[in-house]
Amino acid sequence: MPIEIKELSKGWKITFIDCKEFPDLSHTVMTRFEITSPAGKNIFMGPGFTRNFIDDYFNIPGMGGSELTERRSALIKEKEELFKKWSLVKIEECIDKNSFDEHPQIKGENSDWAKKN
Repeated sequence: MPIEIKELSKGWKITFIDCKEFPDLSHTVMTRFEITSPAGKNIFMGPGFTRNFIDDYFNIPGMGGSELTERRSALIKEKEELFKKWSLVKIEECIDKNSFDEHPQIKGENSDWAKKN
C-alpha cells in the first residue's frame, strides 16, 4: 500500500501507515497514521471504527453469523479509501482542538458525522 502524505495549511504532515480489520474486537477497523507537527515532533494516531458504526452507516443487520462477518469484511476492504478519509477528518479535528487521543473512536452514533464528511 503506498504511503500518502497530506500536508495541512498549518504545517502539519499526516502520513498514512495502514488500515487493519479486527473482526473480534470493538474496533472493527483501525487506521494508523504518523503525524508530524510544524516543530517536527512525531505523533502516532489510530482512529478506530466500531462495529456499530460500520453496521449503522452501511445498513448491515445487527446479529448474524459468518455470512454477515464475510459481508462486513468485504465491505471494509472495498471502502478502505473512505475509512482513510474519515480518519483524516478525525485527525484534523484533533489537531484543531489540540487533543491528541492516540486512538479516537468513531462509534455508531457518529454515522451522521460521517455522512457530512
